[in-house]
Amino acid sequence: MQIVIKGSFYRDWNSIGNKELSKALKNKIDEVELAKNITRISHLKKLRNYSMRYKIEIAAGSKIYWALCIIRENKIEFLRLKSEKYFKKNL
Repeated sequence: MQIVIKGSFYRDWNSIGNKELSKALKNKIDEVELAKNITRISHLKKLRNYSMRYKIEIAAGSKIYWALCIIRENKIEFLRLKSEKYFKKNL
């Protein structure tokens, strides 16, 4: 799949500054890049009330982060990276 990473995603990633998260996120991006379709991506869930928005769960140690994505055909855009608590509260 083709990957596009938005500036907001990079800002979120840098503001967290967790080394375990960086490793897990790099592994997840590699997995997404090698996937032939969205069914091959682990921990991918469609968001209710949205047609193309998905979240990908990324575990880093004892914390869980979610990457908010838009998937169109064979292209995935990473928009935000926030903690599980943040998304449960704001989505």
